[in-house]
Amino acid sequence: MTDTFGSSALSDEAEAIFAELRREPVDAEYVRSLVIGTSVTLDESLAAVIQAAARHHEAAALASRILVERDPNRSPEFLPDFIRPVTLARSKGAKVLARFTEFFLGEPPPTAFQFGYSRLRSVDALGDYTRMAKHRFASLRLGAMLGLADTADLAALDPLARGLGDRSPRVRAAAANAVRRLRHAGPTEDILAHPVRQKLVHALADRRSEVRVAAARALGALGDHDLLREHSQALRGEQAELEQILNNQIPPLDRIWPLDNTT
Repeated sequence: MTDTFGSSALSDEAEAIFAELRREPVDAEYVRSLVIGTSVTLDESLAAVIQAAARHHEAAALASRILVERDPNRSPEFLPDFIRPVTLARSKGAKVLARFTEFFLGEPPPTAFQFGYSRLRSVDALGDYTRMAKHRFASLRLGAMLGLADTADLAALDPLARGLGDRSPRVRAAAANAVRRLRHAGPTEDILAHPVRQKLVHALADRRSEVRVAAARALGALGDHDLLREHSQALRGEQAELEQILNNQIPPLDRIWPLDNTT
């Protein structure tokens, strides 16, 4: 079959997968069928899609995430060159690009979580994103908050607590949302016993409304309604929002990928 989007011919299976992953919106049930699929060539086909779909970021990212969900312990060699560690880049040009990215942006790049990097156990995603959370560029610190949110590891609460004090309001709001997402990663009691709880309380009085609301939603999602009532004066500009939170009417978080069921 002629490959119309990559550098090499793909199998019928890979072509079919690529076509489905390019659909808008993506069929979540089809994605689920790939995650649990038993075809002996499925992993190979998904890896081929990742490498061939260089100009189709979303399809490559989703194929990569599916591979991680199928086996979180796999080697990172399937990742695209700009996501791979420098030592795994294939070509000389890719190594140069990878080293450039590493020098200016750190490793991994801020979009790596879209490729399932946060859930890949063969890399130190938690350590990588913790370092990125201290980067001088706000866009990278924001990427770190999203990556930490997707780790499903309560150890991410430490860098998220620091993120709640970030100088960028977008990063502070993202950190609050990340804490909220991590409530599925372990017992709620453990999160509420962590210093991040007091950081969320402090964020209720933030000068920016989006940060106050994100913090209130996080505490509400954790069931800390008494604390919200105690600090309701800090949210006097968001009374309608507060009432919705106390009534458990909290808008869902954006999905990181089509099968993301965190709220």
